[in-house]
Amino acid sequence: MRDVAFCYAPRRTHGLIQDLAMYRLVARAAFLSSLLTAALAAQPTTQSVFIGGSGALGCQGTGGTSPLLTGGTAATAQLDFTYDSATQLLTLDVSNTSPITAGVANPLITGVAFALPLGTLNAVTLVSQTGAGGVAPAFRLRFDPDVTLDPWINFGCFGRFGVLLENTTGSLAGSIANAGASTFAVPASSLVTGPVRFVLRLSGPAAPFLTSRILALAFSMRGQPSVANAALEFEGGGPTAQEVGIVANGEPSASCQPNIWITAPARIGTTIQLCISGTTNCYGCLAASLSPGPTVVGPLSIPLGLPLALAAPFPYLPGANTLCFPFDIPLEQSLVGTTFYTVQAATLPDPSSRRTGGAQALLEITPRFDVTFTDR
Repeated sequence: MRDVAFCYAPRRTHGLIQDLAMYRLVARAAFLSSLLTAALAAQPTTQSVFIGGSGALGCQGTGGTSPLLTGGTAATAQLDFTYDSATQLLTLDVSNTSPITAGVANPLITGVAFALPLGTLNAVTLVSQTGAGGVAPAFRLRFDPDVTLDPWINFGCFGRFGVLLENTTGSLAGSIANAGASTFAVPASSLVTGPVRFVLRLSGPAAPFLTSRILALAFSMRGQPSVANAALEFEGGGPTAQEVGIVANGEPSASCQPNIWITAPARIGTTIQLCISGTTNCYGCLAASLSPGPTVVGPLSIPLGLPLALAAPFPYLPGANTLCFPFDIPLEQSLVGTTFYTVQAATLPDPSSRRTGGAQALLEITPRFDVTFTDR
């Protein structure tokens, strides 16, 4: 399947939509059929974000985009997000994976910032923090419920993030070290050996509907020149043991990272925010059906049945990556108990194509997500 033409035309098929009023009702409901009950039904899964390395971005070097530290030393890490929507606990494992060079100080992690899906949470608290070895970690948590308003957590060139974990010792002591390294800017006995596990409690109207994937793929805001899902501060690296830098994951060239969430339960007669995000220059669509499917098209199995209730396109905004808008849920009793089934498809146009919807170099289809509307 080389294109997603089915995503670009709402259909009137098999009498599913009898008139314009019903079309609008179904369209509104389908748009809200994003990731709601999937978070409740699914077992906790882990989504990883890789910091540094090939294709990553940083705030150093010419142009302020190099992921290398100030003296050219490489610094890398891995973040593993595991979210349990039943307990609303996020487990974040931070591993320092910086390349080891004999006799050269290995970079240390002193700060961890990651984005949150806009409008979903009103509190994040640090429940516990434990290292694999060494001294006990003593990081503090800062949380910003709305990165569009002052004050905000600004983390280097990558802009505003929802959560920042930072070392509170006032020195490199207590920083997160690579478990395989032996040379550091400070005595190894003063460091935390990774991975370090942070357990955070998330609170807010949308907390029961989040997933590990939604959390890990959220984007920072107003970064210059780019945004990121997460960024880390490294210090004490390189031959001088004084190299520093902020390094992120960047935008993968081979993935659109489509994401969608809502900011509150989908109760009839209420207004919520519907938000979408993805990497720059990708295009996507939301498809919804009253049938769970699947539908087999050639080598692809699409987890939706036909006919489609809605197939609506949306662009990701270059440089912003996130778009939210208010959505009024009709006070229609007939919606209560109705289940819609949805998927997202995202495409990255072939660079040789000069128009949107041309030849596709990439097609991503998410797993199916279901929602049942509830009464007020």
